[in-house]
Amino acid sequence: MNSVRPFQSLAFGPDDDPDSDGLTTSQELKDGSDPAKSDTDGDGESDGQEVIAGTDPLDAQSCLKITMFEPGDVETRLWWNAVPGKEYRVFASENLTDWTCVREALIAHGTTGLFVEKHNPLFRKRFLRVEVLP
Repeated sequence: MNSVRPFQSLAFGPDDDPDSDGLTTSQELKDGSDPAKSDTDGDGESDGQEVIAGTDPLDAQSCLKITMFEPGDVETRLWWNAVPGKEYRVFASENLTDWTCVREALIAHGTTGLFVEKHNPLFRKRFLRVEVLP
């Protein structure tokens, strides 16, 4: 005689993180993000990454992104969307594989971050990226 067992649903508690985005279910419910989706607004950044960056996990337009890059003969300038009070680091690479931190502790005082690098003839081709610190 075969017995049938009822299917038991998986239940998550308030301190669990079912979507693995770094936020607990209770944090997501408090902030309005979806505890079942790691990227509620679909912008490519997880809800947890957005909380760290100070951006809105419910608004796909609210994200850390470079807004302008201006290479020049004397210096190169890089601007990005920033959150006042957040701390940023800038990294450089010549091959997009090996990255070196070229500036730490850039604290945003407004909604635009700026990095200025004096021209160095040794760097013919150089890529830059910005990282926000938690």
